[in-house]
Amino acid sequence: MCGARPRQETRRKKKLIEHAEWTLGEQGEVAAAAFKTEAARRRRCERLGIPYTPEYDAAALKPPALMAENVDAWELFLACQSQVITAGFGSVVGIDESTLKWKMDLLQIPPNAQLETLEKFQSLVEVFVRSCARSSSSNHND
Repeated sequence: MCGARPRQETRRKKKLIEHAEWTLGEQGEVAAAAFKTEAARRRRCERLGIPYTPEYDAAALKPPALMAENVDAWELFLACQSQVITAGFGSVVGIDESTLKWKMDLLQIPPNAQLETLEKFQSLVEVFVRSCARSSSSNHND
């Protein structure tokens, strides 16, 4: 089975994609807005001296857990978010990978894990590009 991925590795990558889609997608935006709203409500209740009761279930506002095996790829992705490649009309088409090796070394990702981390990173970039395209198209349809 040359090139076939073990089932466990595929499951871990799927969990990473779920985390990214939640964080970069509409669910993450909704959760961020809900957290801000709840923080404002909590401060208001404290200021008025009335009991605070959360309006949202905190567990529902958290992204899927990031598995330990995916932390390196997620941190690498976060470290590279400032290197966005854009095309016409500012549409996001990717992230510049020219500094990845340097950043992997800086993040102390072991050499024997760098290829797998790169593959996961590239999956995250695909989710990021789709998220940007969705966000861009929803802004143009308003």
